[in-house]
Amino acid sequence: VAFKVCGGSFGWELVGVTVAHEIPQEIADLMILILDAKVEWHWATLANFLCSLSTVIGAIITFSADVGSNQEGIILAYGAGVYIFVAITELAGHILHPKSSNGPLMVQFAQQFLAFIVGAVLIGLVLLNHKHCAAPVAPGSPAPVGGHHH
Repeated sequence: VAFKVCGGSFGWELVGVTVAHEIPQEIADLMILILDAKVEWHWATLANFLCSLSTVIGAIITFSADVGSNQEGIILAYGAGVYIFVAITELAGHILHPKSSNGPLMVQFAQQFLAFIVGAVLIGLVLLNHKHCAAPVAPGSPAPVGGHHH
């Protein structure tokens, strides 16, 4: 969508930040599959790769379909909901009930808190220079980014 609506420069910038997000995410997914789930590395890599293709398939569908700003908002809200669900159901348990075999509980908490802070700062840095662009709307329609106040 960024290439179609916003131009090549913004599209490539978005590709860069997406790749910067996905590489550590996929490494973490692999580590969970291999270390926690005890899946053999070649099967874990294949499963991770096949699951990652959903991003490419979604991009192709979105690029080829005429997705309006309302539908785009619904898709983004659904994606955010998935992240919130995973955070609450999977990650919160590790924080609330740490394993004593992984070292002192305060050290574990400090590591988790530091990882959270680093992630929040990185997201904040990306958002410092974020831009909005939107496809032209019908005359008389409100701007898709209206009410965003910046």
